[in-house]
Amino acid sequence: MNEPKAKILVVLVGASGNIGRILGHRLAREPQMRLVTCGRKHVPGEFSHIPWAFGSAFPVEVIYGYGYGCENTFIINASIAWPTNSKDVELSLSALDKICGGIGYKNRLIHISSMSAASTSFTFYATLKREEERMVLASHQVIIRVGIVDSEPPFGLKSLLLKLARLLKFVPVPFSDAKVKITTSEDIVRDVFSVILSPAPGQYIHECCSWEGDFYEAIRKLLPDTRLFKLNNYLCLSVAVVVRFVAKGSSLSQRIDGILALRDKGSHK
Repeated sequence: MNEPKAKILVVLVGASGNIGRILGHRLAREPQMRLVTCGRKHVPGEFSHIPWAFGSAFPVEVIYGYGYGCENTFIINASIAWPTNSKDVELSLSALDKICGGIGYKNRLIHISSMSAASTSFTFYATLKREEERMVLASHQVIIRVGIVDSEPPFGLKSLLLKLARLLKFVPVPFSDAKVKITTSEDIVRDVFSVILSPAPGQYIHECCSWEGDFYEAIRKLLPDTRLFKLNNYLCLSVAVVVRFVAKGSSLSQRIDGILALRDKGSHK
């Protein structure tokens, strides 16, 4: 018996990242979907891949070739960049502009964004997310905002906090009552599938999360075995590895700044 023909072409940009791997693993099991990855990095031996580097035109003609016979095409931009300067922001926006300009009017873009876009944080990351959302909405496409991603192996680190914990001796949590939203792997898959299988016309933003609480509760939930302690009136997250300093403007520095920006409770819902 012949296998059922795929009706939906899904082009996944950023398949080698944490969210990209979560989605790729699940989308590849759907018989009605044909999954193709697109970008600089290829996930070896898993999916068909279309090479594309930032700065070059989005390969829409190649995508159409892969989608021969499919009724619908969805492009998922799960590429998560951590800019450390304004040039990084401009490069990422240029790449997204090429995606928005090359998808064609019959195709649908699902852009994975961040809750940081709803804050008034001035980090390069939050600035990038806000500008990306403005661009995607202007193209009448769909945005899914995720919070702190809580995912199990084989998709990488359990959370952003764990990545920090591997590098620092301790992480200060000066605003422990700031509100935090947690997004699980299941949340991401559910909401992306909802857009693909039941598409709604027009542009919109959807916030993807299944848990909300203060920062202290989030740490307890994500890192139940990690000791918390007081240091100079700050609540601190105890970790094992010592790093002498964090270079100002580095990717890690931007992540820490993003955590501290959670004090902006009014705009970080």
